[in-house]
Amino acid sequence: MFDLLILATSWQSKLELDIKEKFDDSEILSLHGVPKPLLPISGKPALNWVIEELKDKITGDIFIITNAHNYPKYLRWANSILGSKFHIINNGETNCDDNKNFMSDIVLVKQIKSLNNITIIIQAELLIDPINDNYFINLLFDDIKNNKFIFCNHLMSSETLLLMNLPNMKHNINFNISNLLACVFLPNSLSLIEQYLLSIKDSTLKYDENNNLFMNFLQFMINHNHDAKLINLLNISFLFRWLNPSLNLSDYLSTFHKSLNLKQNYSLNLFSHQTIPIITRSYARIGLMGNPSDGFYGKTISFLISNFFTDVTLIPNKFINNTQSYQEYSKITIHPTFTSITTSFSSLQYLSLISSSEGYSNANSLIQATCKIFYEYCHHNNIFLHDQGFNILIETNIPRQVGLAGSSAIITALWKGLMKFYTINNEVISLKIQAKLIHNVEKVELRINSGLQDRVVQSFGGLMYMDFEKELTEKNGGIGKYERIDENLLPKGFWIAYEVNPSDSGKIHSDVTKKYENGDQKIIEAMNKLASLAEKTKNILLNLSLSSSLKSKQIATMMNENFNLRKEIFGKKVIGNNNLRMIELANKYGFAAKFTGSGGTIVGLWNGNGQDNESNESELVDENKNLEELKKVLFKEGFVFCWVKVCNEKYE
Repeated sequence: MFDLLILATSWQSKLELDIKEKFDDSEILSLHGVPKPLLPISGKPALNWVIEELKDKITGDIFIITNAHNYPKYLRWANSILGSKFHIINNGETNCDDNKNFMSDIVLVKQIKSLNNITIIIQAELLIDPINDNYFINLLFDDIKNNKFIFCNHLMSSETLLLMNLPNMKHNINFNISNLLACVFLPNSLSLIEQYLLSIKDSTLKYDENNNLFMNFLQFMINHNHDAKLINLLNISFLFRWLNPSLNLSDYLSTFHKSLNLKQNYSLNLFSHQTIPIITRSYARIGLMGNPSDGFYGKTISFLISNFFTDVTLIPNKFINNTQSYQEYSKITIHPTFTSITTSFSSLQYLSLISSSEGYSNANSLIQATCKIFYEYCHHNNIFLHDQGFNILIETNIPRQVGLAGSSAIITALWKGLMKFYTINNEVISLKIQAKLIHNVEKVELRINSGLQDRVVQSFGGLMYMDFEKELTEKNGGIGKYERIDENLLPKGFWIAYEVNPSDSGKIHSDVTKKYENGDQKIIEAMNKLASLAEKTKNILLNLSLSSSLKSKQIATMMNENFNLRKEIFGKKVIGNNNLRMIELANKYGFAAKFTGSGGTIVGLWNGNGQDNESNESELVDENKNLEELKKVLFKEGFVFCWVKVCNEKYE
């Protein structure tokens, strides 16, 4: 097992001071206060290039120790980058006068986190060279049975690679803390540092290039029969220029800031660049039968309609040539619509980071949160995401907040677009997992009251029967049992009516959830009855011996029963006058009706005299006549009516 410890306790460098004195460049202004290891190189913080090269070899945890001043900055950087493997430690230093020797910082981490594995320790200022990165990594991980100290001595020639064992150390070679770039400690040798600090008179000795603290520690290792290899790194100009304490803003901008990393050029060619816009669509849904799926378990039947939909377009950033800025190539831009504002992020990774640390713009919250959940899932499951960025355009005609799953349609369409953009198929992320992750965008990430029903049917497409029985769902990690039904088995003649000025469907469930969770028997029994209606509806649809008209009548009867149970549970006040009025009008003219979701839209089906018998010719005349009258009244009272067009798209 290998742990990685990153020492990030240094204070402001010349480069950081130069940046703080620059006020006439908006791009540089955004870098004020950023520690040197986190300054962008080709669109990524410098430290990211190192982490990405080392993380696959680090089988244990990754620690970073920094001072109190920079702690919030490193915490923001680390958030969502490496998940649970990453630990940020604050050593409490509040100014440069507090700066202790690096060995005290190592001991602090060991005391807090109990470092018991082989530990790789690197300076945060380290920068993997784009040409010779493997060379440095091999120095770290080859012959791992020995302690190692790797230096970068500027005074030695570029042809020199000094390699010696600790007992043969020559004091005329300038091995000291100012040149130490990285080291490897075996577990028993790591404990020597604490013993050494206890053995000297003042373990809080301040760092000084001229003191012999580090050299004395090497001698301490020799005295205790601990061997180590001392390696002086070849004088690689790219790395040394970055490490140079005299590096100024001009050198940074010309050499590091926007120069596309050579290794990145290579990786850009490892995949086929997206060249044409990717357009994905998700449709509105109708909850035909059953109980709400947000915390009540139970069973539901839903289907998609093609009347209303959301289109998401991902426009790939063009790959121009190898001199193109990585930041421009990887940028994610959300373009404005009536419901969003222009927002730009340097990459999908940084969209995820900023969303974690700073939250969301209200207008773009669904878009940002979807990208964040998508990135984190792929990152944590080692699903490759290339670096090409894109522009996001979203267009929707789904009426807002009327229970037609408009918000989840935006998320689902964007999710499907991201899957296509990164060439990830449904075998890599199954439709069941997709539905759960899409649900997490609102339920977990944005804390919006929502259920799985919408996300399942929009992920799978068509007509879906969903069983969210509690034991089954909890056993499967929040995933129910989903069954596709041929949408051609649905009765003909569904229509919907919806409010022009809707309520907030996310709040309509009132205190019913709390009552259910507290074991209210009335609520539990009602939810069980609603679930049984969904199961009965499924059986009716699959019963090929029943005629279409008889199926329609039986389903219509259960639609009325479904609504009456819901009204009994939630009460008229929560349901609202407009919702009650639409149902009342539908029933008055002989139609069964219920909500399509939480409220704001009803779905209707002819019920005639309410008897479960075959429709005759006169009843069909009555249906058409009553429907025309109903439409007039609905429009007159400010509601909108439209026929339902069942969507037959399926995504398996």
